[in-house]
Amino acid sequence: MRVYANLGGLARAYYDAKLLGNPAELSIFVNGFNKEDALCDLVNAGDGKECADEKLKGKTCYGPKQKCGCKANDHSCVPDEL
Repeated sequence: MRVYANLGGLARAYYDAKLLGNPAELSIFVNGFNKEDALCDLVNAGDGKECADEKLKGKTCYGPKQKCGCKANDHSCVPDEL
């Protein structure tokens, strides 16, 4: 699983909502999340309006639908071979 987020904005939002005592605490969570499972990543996509969307657009299927099992608009496909 890969999660894309504006980590700086998320930290500020959690701090403003009093869910974090310090915005830097989010990096401790992210570090632990990323180390817990080799298949899980929380990725800082940047602070631009469309940064996370652009990251997702880059996750496309490179194989025929029959070979990799993709469905239309399904960005979860991981091709066996490039």
